[in-house]
This record gives sequence, C-alpha cells and structure tokens, in this order.
Amino acid sequence: MGRQGVVLIVALTAALAVVGGAFAAPTPEFDVIAFSTTPGKVAETELELFFPPSAPAPAQAHIGVPIGYSLASTTLGSTVAEAFVDVVVVGKTQHLKGNVIVDDPSRYATEACAPGTHAAVWVVYLTVSGEPYVIPLFVDPTSGTDALNNAYTIQTCFLSPDAPAGGAPAGARITEFDLDFDAMFRNPSSQDYYRWSTLVTPFASGSATPDPAATFELRSTVTIPEHLTIKASFDKKRRVSVISGRLTAINKPEKGIDVDIYGAGSLFGDFKRLASVKTDASGNYVVRKRFAHTMWVAPYVPIYLGKCDTPPSLAPAGCPLQTWSSVIGPVVPATVPAKRR
Repeated sequence: MGRQGVVLIVALTAALAVVGGAFAAPTPEFDVIAFSTTPGKVAETELELFFPPSAPAPAQAHIGVPIGYSLASTTLGSTVAEAFVDVVVVGKTQHLKGNVIVDDPSRYATEACAPGTHAAVWVVYLTVSGEPYVIPLFVDPTSGTDALNNAYTIQTCFLSPDAPAGGAPAGARITEFDLDFDAMFRNPSSQDYYRWSTLVTPFASGSATPDPAATFELRSTVTIPEHLTIKASFDKKRRVSVISGRLTAINKPEKGIDVDIYGAGSLFGDFKRLASVKTDASGNYVVRKRFAHTMWVAPYVPIYLGKCDTPPSLAPAGCPLQTWSSVIGPVVPATVPAKRR
C-alpha cells in the first residue's frame, strides 16, 4: 500500500467514528467498503458486521460475495487479512486485533459449523482476556440457490457468550466483526451495482443454541465504479481555500449526496472532519474554508443506510437494513501562501 493509501485509511477511520452513532440503534449492520471501485482491479476491501449488545448474540454468519468478484490465490500459512473485533466482557468493551491465516481445509472437514470439504479455510486468531479465541472462516464457490446471486460464500460460527461450558472465552459477546483484506478481492470487470448479502443466525436468547427461525439478512451495495475527486485552490482576494470535486457512479453524476471534507496539518496527521456539503445536480461540490496554514484534505462520502426491501428478503426474520458503501477520495494539499508584508 502506498503512502496515500495509509492516509486514506486514517481519514476513513475518523469518518466511521462519526458515522458510528448509527450503530447505537438496536439494528445490526453489514458494511462493505471498497478502497477502490475501478473495474477489474484488485482492491483493498473491508467487511464489517455490527451486532447490538442488547440483541441475541450472533451464532452464525453466511456472507455472499456477488457474482463478478474473484478471489486471489493463497498459500498455506499466509496472512490474507487483519481482523478488528469488538467484544463485551462483563459489561466492558474490548478492542481486539488479530491476523487471518490460511489453514489446511482437511483439518476442518468434521467442523460442526460447516461440515464437509471446503475450497479454503481462513482462520481468525484473537486473544480475549488472555485466552485464545479462534474463529474459522469457510470459503467456497457457490452452488445451488447460492449461485443465483453469489460467486462465493464465506461462512463462520461464533461461540456463545452464554454457554455454561465450551462457550466464548471470558463470556465474550461479539459486537463488531471487521475483516480488512488487503489484496484478496478483484472487482468485477462490468459496471454495475453489486449487492453483498449476509445471513445471520442468532443464538436463542441467553443460550448456546442457534435459533434458525430468527435468521435475518443484511445487505451492502458497492457501485463499480464510483469516483470522488478533489482539488484545492486558494482565493487570494478573500484568503480562503476553495475545495471542490465531483462524485460519479457508473460515470453519471450523483445528486444530493453528503460529502465530508477531512483534513490535517500534516500528511500523516490526525484527520478530522472540517466541513460537510451536498453535491449539486451535476455531482459537484464546493467548500470554502479559511485555514491559518496549509492543510492536507480528503473527501469522504459516508456509508448510507436505507430500507432493505428490493427484492424482498427470503430470510425468516427479513432484512432490517441495507447500506451503500462509503466512497473515499484522494488526499491533496490545500496550500495557504504566506501573507505579503
């Protein structure tokens, strides 16, 4: 990853912290964040699941990767992603970080979560309160009804925080499950809207038994391509920086979309939201801002939340939420010339 990519991740992290207020609502959420939406490009891709701590704990997740995507080849023992997982232990949240490692699928043929031979197994290695927490991910090309919309499935099971024995270490309840793949997913080559889907089966409340009747669906759409540009100039007469750009989806302007401008005093500084503006009918946005010195700025379109009713979900408990992926623009300097004396 280049220098600009690192900065964009900093800006994105800050942006999600702002958007994160949505997660306080008692609604689970699935977000797919593509750091590039160029057709056919191998792109850093982040998969995020959020589970309200007040709801029944998640038991199983079945992620559908849309038709058009392809996966990179892997080697045994290689790291394919980083995992960032939030768990609640005795009322307090712990932020966990671990690696996702390629393992031998034959070792998991009798795994109760997804028995049988799998094309690949990626294993999340975490530590909770000093105890190991290992979460296998079972990866397969689709077949049957899954193949109607998806190219691959990624299945996993979580341990119950309420099991009297053999449950999650320290009774950890997962509230966020975030997988950051650096170079695993290749974007589809065709321009379109790609709907990712996750089926989540929770545990029956307070138990270690999954409740299939409570299975619900979550969706997240990635637009290929979706571009957000930025340029910065300086109005010498008014001594303000003029930050402008354009948002397009499949080469068409996007109207009325919120664009947040993040900035920092240095390229590797702490990016914070400086302004927010909506795009006009041509997809353009303009922000005028007075800075005391040169700033590094980047545009960001936050994740959009909406109804999940088209097409209707076939999950027993329906689909409570649909999201549209955030869009990240490049980082540019907003140069402020020194005043003439």
